[in-house]
Amino acid sequence: MKLNKLAYSSLGLLSLFGFLGFITTNKFFFAFFAFAIYFKYFFIQPDEMMEKYMNKSAAYAFYLGCLSLLPVTIICFFILEKNIANSLIIAFAVNWIISIIVYSLLTSYYEYKESKGLEND
Repeated sequence: MKLNKLAYSSLGLLSLFGFLGFITTNKFFFAFFAFAIYFKYFFIQPDEMMEKYMNKSAAYAFYLGCLSLLPVTIICFFILEKNIANSLIIAFAVNWIISIIVYSLLTSYYEYKESKGLEND
């Protein structure tokens, strides 16, 4: 269980990239501060239900990210008329963004659903 707790909360380390926004002129790095929310898993004792919905969220995020790769590449290549290398770079970035957003939203949804289920007991 401690390894799972460490794995879940280690996503919070991505928030350290947010400090690059202060150092560089690229302010898009500030978006990485959103990953700090994952540090809360250091203080939560994971149980079987939490592992189940974390795995379920990760699976859906992976599938949606993979399904977005081809359409985004095609849109960038044919409609936006980028070369294939730039199209793939954009597609992989969008793939990663979609995966993170879906994972975060589904995890929050399942946590909310579980907390409502415990209140009604």
